[in-house]
Amino acid sequence: MDERFRGFFDALRQGAQEAGASGGLEISIQLTLGDQTLVQRLAVFNCVVRNARGAVSYQAQLDRVKQLGIKPLPYAVSGSLPEWDRQLMMETVRAELDNTAMLMELLRPDPGALLDLASSKEEEDIRLLGPDIADQLQRKLNLMNTKWEDYKRVFTTPNW
Repeated sequence: MDERFRGFFDALRQGAQEAGASGGLEISIQLTLGDQTLVQRLAVFNCVVRNARGAVSYQAQLDRVKQLGIKPLPYAVSGSLPEWDRQLMMETVRAELDNTAMLMELLRPDPGALLDLASSKEEEDIRLLGPDIADQLQRKLNLMNTKWEDYKRVFTTPNW
């Protein structure tokens, strides 16, 4: 199995199990669906779906934290554990970082082979990704990593 798709198939198996596959039912995924490109496109689609689900989840978490008016303590109490809001947000962000990296890997070396891309930046819209999608994904990763420490402004950093 191509290692780039292992995460996709693991997530697909997990999703099938969570959806109610029970007993001795074995979820078997064939890499040869008649078209290897189809397998690759399904893996890319899975990343896009996870991105949408993560974006909605993250926004709901952020709205909740704002509504509660959570403020970080200037000095964490020794032995304090992370708040569950902080933990959930950090897990969501970490999952999106991993998902974006996986999508970038799946799209290498030619995103246009798996996605219908706009022929120019001007033709890009919400339904048609731009020809520079690989660069956009890299900028997203860079920005998310740059902002990682910003959570200290919202939550008390655990003092273990």
